[in-house]
Amino acid sequence: MRSNYNTKQKDAVKQFLLSHPDSSFTVAEIYEAVGGGVGKTTVYRALSALESDGLCAKYPAESGGSDTYQYLDGHDCHGHIHFKCTKCGRVGHLDCSFMDELRGHIEGGHGFLIDNERTVIYGTCLGCKSEDKK
Repeated sequence: MRSNYNTKQKDAVKQFLLSHPDSSFTVAEIYEAVGGGVGKTTVYRALSALESDGLCAKYPAESGGSDTYQYLDGHDCHGHIHFKCTKCGRVGHLDCSFMDELRGHIEGGHGFLIDNERTVIYGTCLGCKSEDKK
């Protein structure tokens, strides 16, 4: 359901996420970045509204961490698995036939259906791996 109600605070959260399309952020990181007259509760509400509108994805936290959020910018996140760099927070969308084969194998061979919306593969992106070598 699309929410037609916009506030300056919701727009500030949306603009922050829009300016970082390949990354995901915790509520605390977004709160710190938008600052000003935007309270932490307002950040939560704005993210919830953006998620309800289909404009924002919520990714489950790594062990002991916080959930993160990413602006979707037209991506349909229902049909594919995601990957996330544990160093920089970059999130990618795995839209490839191999992942379809993997899902098919897991379903047919193991009797298990993968929940694409909540499945995230964690690791290190090549950019961060290169930085580590320096």
